[in-house]
Amino acid sequence: MALGKIKADTLEHSTAGSLDTSYVVNGSAKAWCETSPDGTSILGAGGFGFSSITDAASGQQQMHLSNAMSDTFYSRLATLENSSAQASWTDAATTTSFYHYSFNGASYVDSGVCYGILGDLA
Repeated sequence: MALGKIKADTLEHSTAGSLDTSYVVNGSAKAWCETSPDGTSILGAGGFGFSSITDAASGQQQMHLSNAMSDTFYSRLATLENSSAQASWTDAATTTSFYHYSFNGASYVDSGVCYGILGDLA
């Protein structure tokens, strides 16, 4: 069976207008996931995905992406879930991974996290 192609510069909806396909390619979320409450495993994932988590220490995880981003300047969105953590941040991004930290004001604490990745794939 032969595979076909769809080539388009814009997408048009019958009542909602049109959208340049560059917004879909460059502006849509590339990966998202939810981690376990202790932050050591991926419960669910979508998009081009997360491949695994490395538990670096309490409240410190390295998140690994299934597909490389085009550079290290992609947006890493993180939302804490049901946690005693009061602060959260990401750091040390490469094109295929980044670190996430959860902190409660006194120490690092494990936390479930929902992630979203925005940016261009390599």
